Amino acid sequence: MAFPTKDTFTFDFEAQSDYPNWTPAQTKEYMNARGEELRVALNAVANLLNATTSDASGADNTGIPETIAGSGTNVRDRTDWLYAQIVAAVLGAIPDGSLSTIKYADGSVTAAKVAADVATQAELDDLAGVGRTTETVKGNADSLAIHQADYAHHYAVDAGSTDDYAITPDPAITAYVAGQIFQVLCPTANTGACTLNVNSRGAKAIKKNVVTDLVTGDIVAGQIISVIYDGTNFQIVSNLPVDISLKASIVSGSYTGNATGGRTISVGFTPKLVIITEQTDTRNEWTITNATYAVVHENFSGYHEVTTNVKLTTGGFIVGTTDYANASGKTYYYVAMG
Repeated sequence: MAFPTKDTFTFDFEAQSDYPNWTPAQTKEYMNARGEELRVALNAVANLLNATTSDASGADNTGIPETIAGSGTNVRDRTDWLYAQIVAAVLGAIPDGSLSTIKYADGSVTAAKVAADVATQAELDDLAGVGRTTETVKGNADSLAIHQADYAHHYAVDAGSTDDYAITPDPAITAYVAGQIFQVLCPTANTGACTLNVNSRGAKAIKKNVVTDLVTGDIVAGQIISVIYDGTNFQIVSNLPVDISLKASIVSGSYTGNATGGRTISVGFTPKLVIITEQTDTRNEWTITNATYAVVHENFSGYHEVTTNVKLTTGGFIVGTTDYANASGKTYYYVAMG
């Protein structure tokens, strides 16, 4: 039932003149009119909330359904009942009457049986679902646990200190199966070919690039590696360290010749190769040096050694008094590589 609303009052003060000609009795009547109408409206709402008539009780009027028999007909009774159910559920209890034929149409599980902790195997099988028994449900759960152990991602810390890595993830695997993935925290760096033993199922080689053994430094101390079992070996799929010491250094620059013998041009590292050309040279003369000799190309048609004039040195290269590399006042450009 909908609750009544009060949109307007019978006597409208705003419609009256600013200086009404009321008698004292009229003034009292008009002033009391709105209060009386409010009283009547509020009493109507209170009567609806307090009603106890079946299907028209206060609880019914507020839209709170009668959940189970005996829960009360007014709002307070039903609210108290609902609060008790919530408290019981939070505490892990099953309130008396929570399971009944209202919940299970066939009545296979009743409050009395729950209270007595009695249920037949057939009733338990019904709970397992159509075509299944509690034994099949348990078997499915066990199979799921095994599947989780065998195929789920596992993280574990290596317990060893050598290239024979060993982990004991939980749940433990029952056997090696192709496709298993493991993340391993390796406290120690490897010093060569490695193996991994999971839950004492046997050591399996760790390979990179499918079939290649690891070499020293492929696993650094503290690294977490990811490996996948391929049916024979573990293939490492995580990034391997990169030896940045193998990168090349290249620098270019220029200098003005001063015809001073033994002059050092610094490049910031020890080069392995230097190419030099003079800014205005029309013969395309290049001086190319390596660790043991220097040569000059003339128009790319011939060359001769100038080892005593151009040499490599720690941190750069040395030029002498030759026009090819250090003539006074000339500008030279170079590229150094190391």
